[in-house]
Amino acid sequence: MPLEKMPTNKLIEYISKFIQLNKEEIQAISSQIHIRNYKSGDILLREGDVSKVSYFSLKGCVRMYYLFDGEDKTTFFYTENCFYILNAKFYNKDSFKS
Repeated sequence: MPLEKMPTNKLIEYISKFIQLNKEEIQAISSQIHIRNYKSGDILLREGDVSKVSYFSLKGCVRMYYLFDGEDKTTFFYTENCFYILNAKFYNKDSFKS
């Protein structure tokens, strides 16, 4: 999946709610952030996978769920302007969908 540079203003605004960032910190964050676009239904992480990245949702919603007796059981929704780290081993869930 192609990566694009992230317009960091939303991320910087979010972080700035908690701490004040100087220009060097903003530049360091901006240089390391990339956008990945996902379609509805794309699976971001499967059971047993360990994510090497963290996520910040610019638009849309991510649903965390697991399968129990063949049925989806939703455990959480991550919405816009929300940080999340998906780790199926930690959560012991089958997969995460966008």
